[in-house]
Order: sequence, then C-alpha cells, then structure tokens
Amino acid sequence: MSENPKPFELWKPDVALRRMGGDIELLSSMVDYFHEDSPTLLAELQQLLKDGNSAEATRAAHSLKGLCANFEAAEATQASLEIESACMSGKLRDAEQLLPQLTEKFAKLSQELTEWQGQQVWAG
Repeated sequence: MSENPKPFELWKPDVALRRMGGDIELLSSMVDYFHEDSPTLLAELQQLLKDGNSAEATRAAHSLKGLCANFEAAEATQASLEIESACMSGKLRDAEQLLPQLTEKFAKLSQELTEWQGQQVWAG
C-alpha cells in the first residue's frame, strides 16, 4: 500500500484548500455542492441552448465556471468560459458543439473530487 495518494490531474486540492482557509470540511462541502449543482446546471444549459435563450445560457455557463474555479480546475473552467463567451456573443450553435466536451470534463472532475473526498474519510 502506498502512503501517498495518487496526484489529481484535473484540479488543485492544495490551492482549493488554501482558498477555503485550510478547512477540509468546508472544501468537502464545496465538493458536495458541486455534485448537487453541476448535473442540474449542465442539463439546464443544454435545454437553454436548444431553446435559443442566450442570456440564461450565459448565466448557467457562468455558474458552471464558478463551480470549477472553486477547485482550480483549469480545463473545466476554460471549457465553461468558452461556452459562456459563445453564449454571450449569441453563438449558441458553437456553444452547443462545445457542450459534450464540457460534460466530459465535468464527469472526470466529479470523479476526482469523489476520490479526494474518499481519501479524506480515511485521513480523518
């Protein structure tokens, strides 16, 4: 058994923990919020894009970007920003084409966040 947990590739736990004032429970709560909010926001974004509602799609993409930024998750944050920018410019087809990539990045990030939480249970 390894003493060191595997490094995370999609986010920076040390930076995120510093952002939370070193409070592991607070960071774990933020992970819970991510798991609760991101699936709903992604589904909402998809529907808003289909409906042609660029203002609300921009808001949803901005909220997704904020969820990722809490964890210093650069790739998912960037993907959210690209969709947010496309929506802001009224380029909803471009945003729709980026959605599968965003969904995949969120799924992978979600998996890493879950793994991190599991490690905290063992560490605590």
